[in-house]
Amino acid sequence: ANVTITVNRALPQNQPPLVNAGPSITIALPNTATLTGTVTDDGLPATPGTVSTTWEKVSGPGTVIFGNASTLSTTASFSQAGTYVLRLSATDGEFLRSSDLTITANNQGARRLSNDLNADGTADLLWRNSLNGVVVGWLMNNAEVTTTGVLGGVPSNWQIMGTGDVNADGQADVIWRNTTTGVVAVWFMNGLTHTSTGFPGSASLKYVIKGIGDVDGNGTADLIWHNSVNGALAIWLMNGSTIAQSGFPGSAPVQWEVAGVGDVNADEKADVVWRNTTTGAVAVWLMNGLTHTSTGFPGSAPLSYVIKEIGDVDGNGTADIVWHNTLNGSVAIWIMNGPTVAFVGFPGGVPLNWQITGLGDMNADGQDDVIWQNRASGAVALWLMNGKDVMDTKFPHGTSSDWEIQ
Repeated sequence: ANVTITVNRALPQNQPPLVNAGPSITIALPNTATLTGTVTDDGLPATPGTVSTTWEKVSGPGTVIFGNASTLSTTASFSQAGTYVLRLSATDGEFLRSSDLTITANNQGARRLSNDLNADGTADLLWRNSLNGVVVGWLMNNAEVTTTGVLGGVPSNWQIMGTGDVNADGQADVIWRNTTTGVVAVWFMNGLTHTSTGFPGSASLKYVIKGIGDVDGNGTADLIWHNSVNGALAIWLMNGSTIAQSGFPGSAPVQWEVAGVGDVNADEKADVVWRNTTTGAVAVWLMNGLTHTSTGFPGSAPLSYVIKEIGDVDGNGTADIVWHNTLNGSVAIWIMNGPTVAFVGFPGGVPLNWQITGLGDMNADGQDDVIWQNRASGAVALWLMNGKDVMDTKFPHGTSSDWEIQ
C-alpha cells in the first residue's frame, strides 16, 4: 500500500526585540546627552512587521526633554544636575522589551581656556622665535588676529612647556623650564603684558612636564610630570607661583608615555591620558587631585597615529583625543565619554608639512578648534570644529618659518 506523508514546515516563532540603550554617559550642563540606542528584531509578527521605539525618563531630579523620543539616535537635555536613568523601549506589536542607561549631569563652571591670554573667551596664539628666543602673542577674535605684541625674550636653554591659568585670574600664564638646571618659571600674563615672574621650584631633569591642567578642580592649572627613567608620575598643585602641594599618584611601565591631560569625564578635574609606545594602546587615569581613582582602557590605534592634542571639540564638557597620522597626514578624533570612546571621526587630512600645534576655542562657540602651522612656510591654518567635523578653515596671516607656535 502507498503511504502519503505530508510535511508542513513550522512557521517561524516571533522573538522579542533585542534592545540596548547604550553605555552610561556623563555630561556637563547645559550640554545635552547624545543617545545612540540599538534595536535588533526578526521582522515578526507579519503584522505590523515593524518595531516602534520610545525613550522615557525612569528617575532623576529634574525634567528631561528628548529631541525626538521615538528615534533610536536622539538627544536629551536636563533641567538640573543629578543622576538620571533613561529607558529605551521597543515593541514589535507582540513583545515589549526595554533597556536602561544612567546619565550623570554635572554642573559646569565657567569654561576655562588654557591659552586665553586676555580672558575674552577666545584662545590666543603664543609664538617663539627659534633663533633669538623672542616671544610674541597674537590676540584672536573669531579666528582673526586683532592685536600682536612682543612679550619678551629669554635664553634658549629656557623652553616653553605650555600655558595655563595658575593664579585663577582667567588669563593664561606661560610655564617655562630650564633644560639645563630643571628650574621652573611662570610668566604671569595680562593680555600681551608680562606682569611678573614666579619661580615655584625645580625638579630632576629625569622629570618632564607632560601636561598643564586643573587636576583638583579648584580653578588653577597644575603641572603634571613624568619620569622617563622609572615611569613615575608627579603632580604639582599650583597656587600662583607657589606649589600648594605635590604628590606621586603612581607609575607605569616605561613603554607607557603621558600623551596629555584633559577632563574626559566632565567632573571639572583634568585626567591623564597615556599611550603605549609598543602596542598603541591608550589608557586613561581618572584623577581627583593627587589621587589616581581609576583606570580605563578606551582602545588602541596604529603607531602611525600620534596623539597630538586633548580638548573638547564637541563642546559637551568632556575632553576628546585628536590624532594625526605621521605617514599620510590624516586626522582622527575620538569623541570621549569618560574613559570610553563614544564616536570616532576622520575629519580630513593635510600634507605632511602641516603640523597640529594646538587646540583652542578660536571662535568662542564652546568647541575647541585645531591649530595648524606649516613648518616650511610658517603659514597658519585653523580648523573650526563642530565635534568630529570641520565646519570651516581660516587662514590668519603667517610668519617666517623660524617662528613656532607654542
